[in-house]
Amino acid sequence: MTLATDIYIKTRLTHKEVYDFFQQQIGSRSDGLFVLAEDTIAEDGTRCLRSVYGQGLPSELEVYYAAGGKILADWREEWLEDDDIRLPIHNIRVSLDSAFSYSDSLGGCTELHARLIIDFYRAVLEPRGEHLYWNNEYSDMLSRDFNGMADFLDAGDEKVQWFKNSVMPMIANIQADPEVLHRIFE
Repeated sequence: MTLATDIYIKTRLTHKEVYDFFQQQIGSRSDGLFVLAEDTIAEDGTRCLRSVYGQGLPSELEVYYAAGGKILADWREEWLEDDDIRLPIHNIRVSLDSAFSYSDSLGGCTELHARLIIDFYRAVLEPRGEHLYWNNEYSDMLSRDFNGMADFLDAGDEKVQWFKNSVMPMIANIQADPEVLHRIFE
């Protein structure tokens, strides 16, 4: 289970500048090697610069963009998956994805995503007079800058407690006795 957070930005920054900021904040691989990244192009022409999966990073990082800084979506045409939330005009979308089991000395996956949003806004966008929107996966709300951050952190605490108290014991039971899984689905 993971926490996925999308950040929408209309900026004069390049996708590489945005990627580099987030990658520096996320950190390096535990083995000290350079973080591998790949640049892909989807069928619709949208590009994605992302960290290669499976490197042991606290969060997967994907930065979606269009060549030449073109707009990816605006309020009139794009919708978030199955929800009725319209996306803001943006030319870059940052996608973060972290396991619920992630934790460091500053907190879990929710705190990590909150720190990344706040640090990027304060250090990069605010001095430029630019803003960001981000999607709170727990409530399916789209928020601007820091709005909704307290609710996001509270919901994250609840979700992590549920994961630790419900999901992890079930996984431990299955690991201890693989037949448990068969009995559950009989």
